[in-house]
Amino acid sequence: MRQQEVEILDSERPSTLHKARGHQPDAMEIVRGLQARIEVKKEVMEEEQHEHAWRHAQLKFVVEAKMKEAAELWGRLNDIALAFECTLCFETLGKESVSLG
Repeated sequence: MRQQEVEILDSERPSTLHKARGHQPDAMEIVRGLQARIEVKKEVMEEEQHEHAWRHAQLKFVVEAKMKEAAELWGRLNDIALAFECTLCFETLGKESVSLG
């Protein structure tokens, strides 16, 4: 409000204006406090988002490494299984099987 309007209101209803003036600083303090809390929460959320992204990248790296290791082990197991297979009939060799080279 402009100063003239405040003076008119003050002369018309002094008790109402004084009450409004008394509450105005409190309301502004509340608004500033809420804005500060919003900013803090926003910063916390941004930090958490960065931490989650970093953790996700770490986990992705670990999973990819484990998948590569599993693929290598699967290949080794296939090689071992082929070593115990008859080259003529392709059956699995047992304890009593004989290999002549």
